[in-house]
Amino acid sequence: MSYDDGFRDSPAFRDSAAYRESVGKHSDEEVTQRSFLPGSYPVNGYPSNGYGTETTLGLREQEYETLPPAPEPAAPEPRRQRPPRDRLGVHFAWELVLLLAAGGVGFLLWRAEPATLRGQGLEDLCIQVAIVGMVTVAMGLSLRAAVPNLALGPMVFAAAMFFAENSGRGVLVTAGVTALLAAAAGVVIALVVTAFHVPSWAASLAAGLGLIVWIQDHRKPVAVVSGAYDPHDHAVFIVGGFVALSVLGGVLGLVGNLRRATGRYRPAGDPSLRGGGGAVSAALALIGSSVFAAGAGVLLALNNRAIAPTENGIGLTLLALGAALLGGTSIFGRRGGLFGTVLAVGGLVLLSHYLAAEGRGISVFALAGAALGVGLLVSRLVEALGRPKPEPEPVVTPAEVEYEQRPLDIPPDVQWTGGPAEAHPWEPEDAPRPAERWDERWASH
Repeated sequence: MSYDDGFRDSPAFRDSAAYRESVGKHSDEEVTQRSFLPGSYPVNGYPSNGYGTETTLGLREQEYETLPPAPEPAAPEPRRQRPPRDRLGVHFAWELVLLLAAGGVGFLLWRAEPATLRGQGLEDLCIQVAIVGMVTVAMGLSLRAAVPNLALGPMVFAAAMFFAENSGRGVLVTAGVTALLAAAAGVVIALVVTAFHVPSWAASLAAGLGLIVWIQDHRKPVAVVSGAYDPHDHAVFIVGGFVALSVLGGVLGLVGNLRRATGRYRPAGDPSLRGGGGAVSAALALIGSSVFAAGAGVLLALNNRAIAPTENGIGLTLLALGAALLGGTSIFGRRGGLFGTVLAVGGLVLLSHYLAAEGRGISVFALAGAALGVGLLVSRLVEALGRPKPEPEPVVTPAEVEYEQRPLDIPPDVQWTGGPAEAHPWEPEDAPRPAERWDERWASH
């Protein structure tokens, strides 16, 4: 009768001392990887001894978790684009309309009174255009900086009276001192506007009223010293200087960066919050407009030869404001044309002379009111059609991230059985199959 050695696979033999001595020769690591603990295979269920999931695989997962995370790539910065530029086509189209209107009024004036456009009449016309034009350029500068200076008219007559009083000390010296005093007045207005964040029209109007009080403090007209310079000798050059100054300002206004810097004080939200750069441009505009007004005052004194204290300059302020708006300068600031100021001033002066030649004289307030009414409509047109087209925001494509695939380091004697989710997948190669387990359990009885 022969016996086989199948008893070695039975649970009873694995619990014996002989079996334990045989496996004791192996190292702890081999025991962990290749041996089974006693009693790990009960009769029902045959669950795994937890070798792969609790011991080896658990260490591998812990090792994977301790690896430093891959650094996230920095998002690429979108390419900086230039700010959108204002559309200037509306300005050029409106200036063409002004050119046709001014040419038509000039033709009517030539037919009504030809003497106005030649000889002494033409010189007077040029001087008047230069005076009104200088004040309009000053008003346009302050409007572009979003700080309208309503003290320009009183400042013109105050400068003219001061120049006439001190003209005996020399024309150039007195003109220079007059310009410095006007600049000082502009500095005061600029400090009030930028330091206290108040509307410039209110601060400048208060300054203009103070100048009117100073003008009316004189009891009689003040005359320019006899033998002083007569501007009629160079009337054409003087009006040419005004045209060059106006066009130069328009050309500089076409430069994108300078255009935005000049109109930086234009309010876009809370009127009490304004930037430092905008304050600088606003202050420079107020000071520069005051100096231009002083130049117009000196020219007015030399042309009229006497300044009466009854003049206050309010009408001149309104006329300059209407001419600037009519020329295409926006009431909201920053936007303006190229030749609009010259054409608007020329057209208004020609219109006043034409109405006088026809015996239908018009007051300066009526002319200024009509110019203001049309100018406000022009400002609305400029704002509606002159704003830049909205550009779509650049789409930033995220950079592709490449991850290094590191395979799981599985021991060679551990295999995936492909069982269901509730089963333990990791089992050694020498683990008995369910059929073998059933056989050995049947044979042990």
